[in-house]
Amino acid sequence: MLHALLPLKDLSNAKTRLSGVLSLSRRRALAQAMAEDVLQCLLHHPKITTVTLLSPDPAAPHLAASSGARYLDERSLGSSGLNGVLTEALSQQGDAALHHLIAHGDLPALSAGDISLAVEALQSTDVVIGSDLAGQGTNLLAFRGGRQPQLAFGTDSYTRHRAAAEQAGLICKNLQTSGIGFDVDAPADLATLLALYRKGALGNHTSRLLQAGLAERLSLVIDSLQTQPCDDGAAERSEG
Repeated sequence: MLHALLPLKDLSNAKTRLSGVLSLSRRRALAQAMAEDVLQCLLHHPKITTVTLLSPDPAAPHLAASSGARYLDERSLGSSGLNGVLTEALSQQGDAALHHLIAHGDLPALSAGDISLAVEALQSTDVVIGSDLAGQGTNLLAFRGGRQPQLAFGTDSYTRHRAAAEQAGLICKNLQTSGIGFDVDAPADLATLLALYRKGALGNHTSRLLQAGLAERLSLVIDSLQTQPCDDGAAERSEG
């Protein structure tokens, strides 16, 4: 059995690195749409038995209930920091034989095929690290029951997760795909997001959001960044 865990921060603090080019309402809408797409990808995968949405955001209980996921309020765990909260949430699952998969919520191109690759890799290894496209961060982490490495999300998390697994004597495998690797964090990612939308390679919620007007906004942002590369605030000021 495989349990999936999706951590989602308070959306009022979502995607702060995009604050120079997108308003808070747009950043919140984008973060929620991407998280909904990841959630649906996990919920509909035949190898995943349960999905837990872990979040302090006021909208998260409704999001979980409407999708069929479990909801866990991270404020109830008595831990702080992403790694502490995740570790405590995993400890509450109880079943030592249960395999786990942690996926970030900002992977708008994540597909069932990506999840299948992680599941298949887990059959012959203890830990699967789904790295970002730069090979520095961890966007997805899967591990067998009783084989949890020390969680090390944050700066240079790919190297730290691999080191933690090796120190624990665990067999570790890297998995990098376009769906797992592409995350939306910085203004430079918006051009890729728009290109994927035009190719029809995004999840339904993110695609609908772009279709409803965000795509036009992103085009303006991208043009502004290309003509004024040193002034990330220019696009936001033009938004009004």
